[in-house]
Amino acid sequence: MEITRILKGLERNTGTFPREALEAAVERREEITPELLRILEDTAARAQEIVEEDTDGAYFAHLYAMYLLAQFREARAYPLVVQLCRLDEEVLDALTGDFLTEDLCRVLASVCGGDTRPIEGLIGDPEVHEYMRGAALRSLLVLVAAGDKSRDEVMAYFKALFEGRLERSHSHAWDSLVACAARLYPAEVHDYILEAYEEGLVNPGFISPGEVQRALNQDKTTVLERLISDERGYIGDVTEEMRWWACFEQPKRPARRTTPLPPRPIEQVPRAPYEPLRSTKVKPNEPCTCGSGKKYKKCCGRVGANPGRAASGCGASKTTRQILRRQDVNVRAEAERIMERALEGVTSIVTLGPVVFFSTETGDAWMLDPEDGAALCLARGYQPQPYTITETPGTFSIRWDAQYSIAGEEFVVTESSGRMRRILGYPTRKIEKAIRAVH
Repeated sequence: MEITRILKGLERNTGTFPREALEAAVERREEITPELLRILEDTAARAQEIVEEDTDGAYFAHLYAMYLLAQFREARAYPLVVQLCRLDEEVLDALTGDFLTEDLCRVLASVCGGDTRPIEGLIGDPEVHEYMRGAALRSLLVLVAAGDKSRDEVMAYFKALFEGRLERSHSHAWDSLVACAARLYPAEVHDYILEAYEEGLVNPGFISPGEVQRALNQDKTTVLERLISDERGYIGDVTEEMRWWACFEQPKRPARRTTPLPPRPIEQVPRAPYEPLRSTKVKPNEPCTCGSGKKYKKCCGRVGANPGRAASGCGASKTTRQILRRQDVNVRAEAERIMERALEGVTSIVTLGPVVFFSTETGDAWMLDPEDGAALCLARGYQPQPYTITETPGTFSIRWDAQYSIAGEEFVVTESSGRMRRILGYPTRKIEKAIRAVH
C-alpha cells in the first residue's frame, strides 16, 4: 500500500477499523515514521484550529500516529507527545477523549527511552491538565513494571512530591499520586498520605485510606508482583491495542439461546439489612454520580470540586443500567459481602434474583447479568474496584462496565474501553451452573 493511501486511511474514523492501513504502516515503518512525526507536529501547532474544524470528532490521525510511534519506540515522538500534553484543557479533552486517562500513560512510557525528566515536568506543573498529570504519574508505574525504572527510584521521587514538589491544593494529581504510591507498596510515604487526607488534598472516592492500608497489609513482594501482572506495559501490536475500541463496528454477537433450559434450584440468600453506601472510586471517564450527565473528570472530579460530592452518590448517572426492586433484593449488600469474601481469598458463588456474584481465592470478585452478558468487577487481586450501585427509595441501579463470556476454562471480559482480557483459574463450570439457574 502506498504511503499516501495509508495516511488517507488513518486520517479520520469512518466507523470501520483500518486494519489494512495500520498493518501496512507497520510494514513500511522507516518510510511512515517521518510522516507520523509530521502529523504530531501539525496537531500540536494547529490544535485549536483542528478542534474547531473537526465538528464530528472523526479526526484520528494523531491517535494512530501516537500508537504507531509508541509501538516503534520512536524517541523523536517524545517531545511532540509532551507538547500535546501541555495543550489547553478543553482542546486536549477534545483531541484525546478517553485516551487521556486510558493509554496516554503507556504511550509516554513507550517513547521516553527511560528519560523521565519531561514526564516529571508535566507532573510538577500546575498549569498542565490535572488528568494529564495523573497519566504522567501512571507512566512511571509502566516503567517500573517493565523493569526500566526501579521501584525505589520512583518511590523516592514520589516522596519528594509529598514533601513539597507538588502544590498543596486538591487536584487529580494528588489522587493519582496516592493511588500510584499504593501500587508500589507505600511504606515510606504512608505518613505523608495520611496527612494528605487530613488536609483534604485527596478524594477518598478515588482511593480510600482503607485501600492504602490494604496495600500495606500485604508483603512488598506481593504488591509489586501484582503491579507487574496488572500493568498492560508498553504499547505493542497496534491492531490488537485498538481494534476493540467502541467507536469501531464490532462483529455481531451470536443469537441468544431460544431453547428453554430445565428449571434448576436457586441458592437462597437471606435478605441483608440496610447498610450505608460506602465511598467508592469513580473512574475519570465515567458519568459523574451527581447526575449532571457530564464525565466525572469534567464535573465533580475537576479542580475545586468538593471531593466528597462524587463519593456520596448524590444522584443517578445517565448510563445503561439494570433496575431491581429494592423490596425483592439487596444487591448492594451482596456486592459488599462478595467483595469481602474476595479480600479474604474465599471462593464463593451466589445467585440473587437475576444476578450472579462470585469471588475467587485469588482475590477477585465479579457481579454478572447473564441476560445481557454484562459484568461488573468488584475486586481484583485483593483490591476493591470502583463500582456504582445507586440507591433510590424503591430501586437499585447498577452501572455495568464490561461484557463477559465463558469459553471452557477461560473467563473472557471485554471492557468498555474495548480491551479484552482472558482470565484463567476461575471456577468457570460452577459459574456456568449458577448462570443456568437464573438465565
